[in-house]
Amino acid sequence: MNIIRHKKSYLVILAIAAIISCKKNEPQRLLGRFETTSDLSVLPAVMLTSNGTINDQMFIQAYLTRHQHTDGFIFGTTTSWVDEHPLAIDFKENNQAIVTPYPQSAPSVTRLFEVTGNTSSSFVLGGYDSTNILILLNMNRCEQYVWPLLQVHFPPVCSPLSSSTGYKEVCKTRSAIPINRIGDDIYIPIFTFDITRNDGNISCWYKSRFERATVNSSLSVKSGDTIVYQPSLIKLIRK
Repeated sequence: MNIIRHKKSYLVILAIAAIISCKKNEPQRLLGRFETTSDLSVLPAVMLTSNGTINDQMFIQAYLTRHQHTDGFIFGTTTSWVDEHPLAIDFKENNQAIVTPYPQSAPSVTRLFEVTGNTSSSFVLGGYDSTNILILLNMNRCEQYVWPLLQVHFPPVCSPLSSSTGYKEVCKTRSAIPINRIGDDIYIPIFTFDITRNDGNISCWYKSRFERATVNSSLSVKSGDTIVYQPSLIKLIRK
């Protein structure tokens, strides 16, 4: 009888220890209101070419300067000030969050998101509603890189359209706001990118500043094409 009692006690202790361990490994759930700051943590720029990846900051800066494409890129410092895409996030119960952007030239529109892919290092806010995006029938080479360059958190659902419309397809997409955890703080990853093609016969250029997204760094680049991107982080502070 004593052996059975001790064995049961040992199993109970193991069960309690397992529960405590699981709780320690659970990512912290956020509650309350957070707002973006104007402080930008700047990471090094990266150049992607058909010959491989270039990380030399002086080389990349010279390339952008030569093409007059430096707007949105930051060199020589690891911190900067930015007033792009300010927003507030109210984290609620049941893995929900209310996101309110503050655009400079339009009224604010509050939207409901859910917390997905929650880990100790990151999670993604996914919008409950979806948006239809029309894909042009004849996109130039630079435009074709835009979607593959962005890390896709929610794959779009696309339907083909008649060529008479001038569009290739319509894609239903779900909004995504990635969030990184660093220590006890949370950040929104953003990046600026520049896509250029110039092989003597065909040239194009596409650029975007401070996109709220993460980069698909494994993207393959074709000969004659160059992509430069610079990731950064905007901190969210509790209000």
